[in-house]
Amino acid sequence: MNIRIIALFILINLTVSCGGSSESNADVNNQEVNLTLTTPVDTVTQKVTLQPVVVEKIVSNIFSYAAIKSDSSVVTWGKANYGGDSSEVQDILVGVNDIYATDAAFAALKDDGTVVTWGKANYGGDSSNVSSDLYNIKEIISTYSSFAALREDNTVISWGLNSKGYYQTLLTDVRHFVASRSYFSAIKNDGSIVYWNNNNLEDITSYAPSITQLISSNSDVFAAILTSGEVISWGNSKLLENFPKNGLYGVKKVYSTGSGFLAILDDETTKYWGIERNNTLGVNPSATLANVKSVKFSGTSNTIALNATGTVISWGLYHEKDNIYSAKNWEIYNDYPKTLPIIDHIYGFSASSLSPPAFGASDKNGNLYLWGGIGLPKKPINNIELVVGAGGAIAALKRDKTVEYWGNISVEIDPVTLEPKIKPFLTDIVKIYASDVGFAAIKEDGTIITWGKFVNDGIVEF
Repeated sequence: MNIRIIALFILINLTVSCGGSSESNADVNNQEVNLTLTTPVDTVTQKVTLQPVVVEKIVSNIFSYAAIKSDSSVVTWGKANYGGDSSEVQDILVGVNDIYATDAAFAALKDDGTVVTWGKANYGGDSSNVSSDLYNIKEIISTYSSFAALREDNTVISWGLNSKGYYQTLLTDVRHFVASRSYFSAIKNDGSIVYWNNNNLEDITSYAPSITQLISSNSDVFAAILTSGEVISWGNSKLLENFPKNGLYGVKKVYSTGSGFLAILDDETTKYWGIERNNTLGVNPSATLANVKSVKFSGTSNTIALNATGTVISWGLYHEKDNIYSAKNWEIYNDYPKTLPIIDHIYGFSASSLSPPAFGASDKNGNLYLWGGIGLPKKPINNIELVVGAGGAIAALKRDKTVEYWGNISVEIDPVTLEPKIKPFLTDIVKIYASDVGFAAIKEDGTIITWGKFVNDGIVEF
């Protein structure tokens, strides 16, 4: 409680002149009125209610987490050298506006436009060589191993390590930029396109003077829709082999499929380009897909699309079982209800250790259907609010603010109850997040709970 005592002393030295006759004026002008007034004011008691410091957002890489607290400071946990230990920069992790991640490092963008990095140096955790350029930053993006920051003067700075040591790039006059798994791409104000990673930088012959959408694929290919409806695509040459030789026009939206793109044309039909599967390894998307409203992928190998009628369509590699690929195994992988209720959302779980790949779909009533993966429930899960995937496991936040999870995840077991130690904590949850090997959640009171590898299952102290 702060108590502030206010005492007010008013000293008025007042000289008054009044208009009138000259005689009257003389009388008054010779008068000087001195008034001293002391007025006491009651003591004012001001009550200050301090808001508790709570966690508002969590960001993860493959093994660690970083959270922004309500006082704009940061707390980290998980595998230490992957960014779980931020002690070396903790004193400057204040005034943080947002956090970004590569596979093994974090970058915090502060309110003053500067950047703080930590974690593995060869994954962007060391930004010392470009620190003098990291000012007035307004946006950061990342590949699996590098960061790129856009400055207010439209300069992009990227950094990381490669086989030759530390690398950095600096591009000016950038209007748009985007990241794929391994590459960055930028469109400059004159429409020219640049494509680069930590080993090379290349100018693209295509131009994009004005665009409505810029998108990347996990397989390092990019696409842009021009305002004319034409699509241009660049990057990984293997994925561009079946891009239409005469161009692609009349396009209103493009989705990434992990190993390619699916373009939605003005007539609601589609065009796919990217990696194609032969009959011994997988299936290609139908050439007659129509009315697609959402696309999700798992890794770079398998994709599902949801159309306007609530039907789910899938394509990609055959499911691998006992290291054998076959059409029969694809049928096993593809074993989910073909006639689902009207679906609102579809999910792809892309963590590298999720084998076989897994997908999900939920309807308007909050019923969740899962297929693929290992140890997933065969029946629908009810009252679902949010779904995330972590490695070989999937977690769902339910409408009653409890959490359920399934699959292959390392958890601590209570020796008395033989139940997972995390189970009593999975209530009053408002948000859930995933790394490659575990989960984190924010409770109603702003505390964090976490479970999986490289963490202690339960409450994170901060």
